[in-house]
Amino acid sequence: MIRNGISEKVAMVISGHKTRSVFDRYNITNYDDLVDAGRKIREGRERIEQQSKEFSHRKAIVHSELGADDKGKEIN
Repeated sequence: MIRNGISEKVAMVISGHKTRSVFDRYNITNYDDLVDAGRKIREGRERIEQQSKEFSHRKAIVHSELGADDKGKEIN
């Protein structure tokens, strides 16, 4: 149910699990879950790297417009 988008709370009610520990015991992770998690981690890292590059680029533009080098020191 969880893999099909049903919230854990609703899945617990439907399946009759009264405690979280029993629900977790039967909510077994499979190989596809691990592959999907790895993909999400990779995409998150790529997104952060891209944002970092964009930020550095914007910072360089602002510094050059202000007449500063990459350390923020004024260029004569």
